[in-house]
Amino acid sequence: MSTAETIHDRYRKSFVGRSRATRDLALLDSLITDTERLVASGVDAGLRTTVDERLALYRSERTEIAAIQAGGPAAIAAWRLAEWSEVNFSRYLRHFAGKARPTRDLGLLTEMATEEAAWIAAMPALDNSRLNARRDQMEANLRLFRTEIAAIGDARNAMAPAEHARVLATAANTQFGLYRTHFEGKPRNTRRPALLERIIDALETIRTSMVRVREQGVSTEVHAANITKVTERIAHHRGELVRIRQARAEARGSTLGAALGTEANKFFEAYRQEFSGKSRETRNLAALGEHCDALQEMARTMKVLDDERPAPETQKNIGIVLEHLKMSEREYVAIAEAQKKKK
Repeated sequence: MSTAETIHDRYRKSFVGRSRATRDLALLDSLITDTERLVASGVDAGLRTTVDERLALYRSERTEIAAIQAGGPAAIAAWRLAEWSEVNFSRYLRHFAGKARPTRDLGLLTEMATEEAAWIAAMPALDNSRLNARRDQMEANLRLFRTEIAAIGDARNAMAPAEHARVLATAANTQFGLYRTHFEGKPRNTRRPALLERIIDALETIRTSMVRVREQGVSTEVHAANITKVTERIAHHRGELVRIRQARAEARGSTLGAALGTEANKFFEAYRQEFSGKSRETRNLAALGEHCDALQEMARTMKVLDDERPAPETQKNIGIVLEHLKMSEREYVAIAEAQKKKK
């Protein structure tokens, strides 16, 4: 007979943090049955409370999953949109909440707001209180994003020219870092053109602001060199964008899907090596943030591929990446809290 721990391990692996819309009710039923048998056979008094609590959890989770799946394909599609919104908000918390506004990446937040608005528009109207609550939260998130976009712009405009110049240099370095992380040395056919477009747009905005700051009296050699560097990067990235689009157009859909799947597996293995089961107090939080950003981009790249060339395997991989992403985002929060308490 299964022990309480082996049963709960099966539950953790198959249900914790996973999309309820796609969970296997038959598997959960088997866990409930095994736990009921364990209780009937007699459980050690020290474990009885824990086992009873877990059984209640499994039954409650079954009710939640059944309610979602009973809504049919429309409800399942809506829950997937809600999951995209969930990981989007996790990204907001890591990159924007409590951070100094002038240094934030406006291009990223604008992309997030655009995505959120599209997901809200795509949400079907269903008589489902759970989904309606999630939609309400998505709308609240969108209002927050838009308010923050305006606040970041206001914060920059209120700065003195010299300080603004320093902030613009930091903002440019953020875009340079994005290119190194997501494009440098990577296969062109698996890159997401929209991300490079966002980087180019951000650098063009930064360059315009740098020129304006120069006109306001900031004439240092460093600032002039920064303008030149940003101008050169824009020209380079525009040429690279053309090559990426060409590489994607020439690649077969199955080849792209397989390459993205292989890349995702490398991220999963890296997480297992660096974070799974490790002491949270000693983990590199910045590295985990980069891992989350990589998975965020991976999920979006797969979604673009699926929109262009729909395939069941790609759709399956998107679900897997989103589940790993949600797990990684939760771990980021847990590590941040553990390290905060240690200080």
